[in-house]
Amino acid sequence: MCTILKHFKVGFESYNKNFRTLILATLIIFTTLVSFILLGFLAGTGDVEQSLKGSYYLLFSGNTGDTGLISEVFEFMGPSNLGILFIFFLLGSIITILLQTGLWGVCLKSIAKKADINVFFNTIKERGGSYIAANLMIWLILIAILIPVLILATIIIVAFPFLALPEYTPLLIITYLIPIWLITPFFILILPGVILGKRISKSIEQGFSLGKENYLELLLLILIIYLFSSISLIPFVGTFAMYLLTPLWMLIICSYYLEKTGKFREEELIAKPVNLLEKRIVSPIIKPKTVVKKIITKKPVKRKVATKPKRVVKKTAVKKPVKKKPIVKKLKGKRK
Repeated sequence: MCTILKHFKVGFESYNKNFRTLILATLIIFTTLVSFILLGFLAGTGDVEQSLKGSYYLLFSGNTGDTGLISEVFEFMGPSNLGILFIFFLLGSIITILLQTGLWGVCLKSIAKKADINVFFNTIKERGGSYIAANLMIWLILIAILIPVLILATIIIVAFPFLALPEYTPLLIITYLIPIWLITPFFILILPGVILGKRISKSIEQGFSLGKENYLELLLLILIIYLFSSISLIPFVGTFAMYLLTPLWMLIICSYYLEKTGKFREEELIAKPVNLLEKRIVSPIIKPKTVVKKIITKKPVKRKVATKPKRVVKKTAVKKPVKKKPIVKKLKGKRK
């Protein structure tokens, strides 16, 4: 629990430090989604007032029981127009997922230092395709896992029809959410790895491994996020609050991921760094080892003071006088 609280603290500090950039990135994503939904209703109904009502219902109502409003909108739409609305909604969702790439990049950079909006666009450019592919693979895996759960839930509803009554709707929602909550720890740490340049297959493998090793901690973390996210059920205000809180949840997840992975290896870096993320990102919770740089100090060279050279006394070889042998003159003496 203490570890998770530390990540919440890191998330709040990073959110406060990079508030403007995070809100601007979130606003870009939200505006894009609203625009596509509004255009879809305009193409389907041809009426501005009805289009605004339909967009409000989908985005801000938070009250799924308000069937009167949505039925009034759909009266203006035939089957073909519903298809147009679906296409616009699908395109808006895909572009929104693409833009989320940039928000992840800003969050990862925010953990290390202050980020600007250029990080948002550069991350989309570098990792957008990989992020969409990773999301597609994750959803396929989730659907494969959840299909048996959905089949089982359907069998229970058919066996006990009273569960389909409106008063039992919260119970059914909780029943569907529990399996999703139980398997989310295996998927929640995949996307940060993809953003940092790790291959999709390795990111999924790493996400499953980290989820298995830290399963209970991640369950608690996800439960806290779910509880705070219930604010989105408040009509109108809840939608804005949810969009404001989304960067905070992403920051907390990024901090947790960075702590569990430590320093990233070379293959985990972005393939073509464009000054959007640090080559080495470490969670502020991890105290980096202090590297003591040995400064090589050059020893001062002692300069030799020029001194007068010593006089070299040349030893002259003194020739010893050769003693000449006295020349003895041999006198020939006369013979007597």
